[in-house]
Amino acid sequence: MPCCYSESNSVLFIHYPKAGGFSVDDYLRRCIPDITRRGLHTRHHYARHIENLTGHDPLAFDCLLCVVRNPYAVQVSRYHYWHQEYEQGKRYPHARLAHSLTFNQWLRHERSGHGPYEYHKWYRIGDSDPPNLCIIKLENLADELPKAVAPYASGKLPTIKHLNESNHDDWRKYYDAASKAIVQAKYPYTFTRFYDPSEV
Repeated sequence: MPCCYSESNSVLFIHYPKAGGFSVDDYLRRCIPDITRRGLHTRHHYARHIENLTGHDPLAFDCLLCVVRNPYAVQVSRYHYWHQEYEQGKRYPHARLAHSLTFNQWLRHERSGHGPYEYHKWYRIGDSDPPNLCIIKLENLADELPKAVAPYASGKLPTIKHLNESNHDDWRKYYDAASKAIVQAKYPYTFTRFYDPSEV
């Protein structure tokens, strides 16, 4: 399961939802012998909570790893993930909502949000980026993840497996001007730092 860490304090992986977490977790487990989830009870945890949960100071790790993803793609992936969950018989509120609405209807309904969308809220300990932070864009994962993990890996680096992918068309096909504006309002920091909001 995503969100994991090395017992020897080499790597801590903070899993932001719908940003390749299963693939990164699988890769780390095949590279680093002492990767564990001890003390972590869900897939997703903020870096600032790690010490209370595991006894490991997140600032003591050599690499605090977080993968970021284009917010437009994240929202499409979230919608289809919950739609798929409904079709698999999981009828919790998010799944029922996604199943009952088109993407643009769902996005307008989600306008107010139900949690912190911005990436920095997940990986920051205080008000600034931790000095051991290693950020990789999901779009560059194949090239950058092996480089980040190589100093701590045991043996030959494996191939990255693409796991838990949502089944949908290219995310660019889902947006018009109004829906783009909704996503931009949810992720102002992420667009400022990582992505161009005019990309669609």
